[in-house]
Amino acid sequence: MAKRLGVRRVEAKGDSKLVVMQVEGKWKVNAENLRPLREAVVQEVRGFESFKIGHIPRCAAAVARESRPDGLRF
Repeated sequence: MAKRLGVRRVEAKGDSKLVVMQVEGKWKVNAENLRPLREAVVQEVRGFESFKIGHIPRCAAAVARESRPDGLRF
């Protein structure tokens, strides 16, 4: 969806350090059923001018979820 809207740069935050590190390629994806998902993410973000992903603690993520407008809930 972001590409269709003309987004060129993406910054993502996640509360799972495991997922963040796997997407960055710093940690191996051991679960075979998750490897295609990681590859799909990597392929998708290649189309952007820039992509950053970072880890935030779960307690901070919970606060962020509660404070965002309803229109941004996924």
